[in-house]
Amino acid sequence: MESFDISLHLYDELCDSGDEDGVLQIVTTQWDSGCVAIDPIDDSIHFDMPKVLAYALEKICGEHKHLYRDFCNVNELLDDAVILYSPKVALWLLRNGADPTYNFGSAFDTACENGYTDIARYMFAHDEIYTVVLPDENNPIVKALQKSHMDIVNMVLDDMRSEAAECHVFLARIACSNGHYHIIEKLINTGKVKPSFDDNYGIGHASKYGHIDIVELLLKYDDVDPSTNGEYALRRACRNNYIDVVRLLIKDKRVNPRNGKIRYAIDIAADNGFWDIVDLFIENDEGWYDF
Repeated sequence: MESFDISLHLYDELCDSGDEDGVLQIVTTQWDSGCVAIDPIDDSIHFDMPKVLAYALEKICGEHKHLYRDFCNVNELLDDAVILYSPKVALWLLRNGADPTYNFGSAFDTACENGYTDIARYMFAHDEIYTVVLPDENNPIVKALQKSHMDIVNMVLDDMRSEAAECHVFLARIACSNGHYHIIEKLINTGKVKPSFDDNYGIGHASKYGHIDIVELLLKYDDVDPSTNGEYALRRACRNNYIDVVRLLIKDKRVNPRNGKIRYAIDIAADNGFWDIVDLFIENDEGWYDF
């Protein structure tokens, strides 16, 4: 490490002096010392010390831009630059041919998870980024949401490209399941999703997880049907003992008291000893047992 520190010191001096031959010699020395390795099988380049390379590229990006082409795989180095949060390096690589979808968008994933908004924003401008934004729990936007990196989440919420539609729906699902009221509100108010998206997924899962504010929001819309999928919303609220959600749902005229699934919901509450919920049905008798 000491010899490397000396090399970096010399590197700084040579860069400052404008001695391009000296810079090239230092970069070559670092290459030979094992900072960069060549795979003997396929001659591919592997970076064993990304911190070293990010430092070197920071200098090369300044006065010696042409040198990187001889030593770097820009896509692999992009990953390293993002991991180390080197925005100058990452943005320069992206402007000079690095592919943000490389390695299944690993650099974009890292930027989203860590809240590197400046880097993520530049990557997000590429239409191809949606080819790696998959609708599952590993979605980089979901990671940003889970860690409250709202600037990154808002980039998606504000995106009007047609490719964003699937991501909007997925964000709506996560918002309703995890209780992100302002996100589902914004998605609905901006017309990105309908309140009844995905066959009333929102009302069902907000009820299931007890997010009463979202349940109240969704019940305001005429196209939302809280009785869909066999009274799924009511059944799940009863199973999980969310009495305030149950109270809202049974007062809604769209919930059919003569649906056989209602009795199933009451039985679930009784079987689990949630007698306050059972009493609630009795107090608000709309013929729940008349079938």
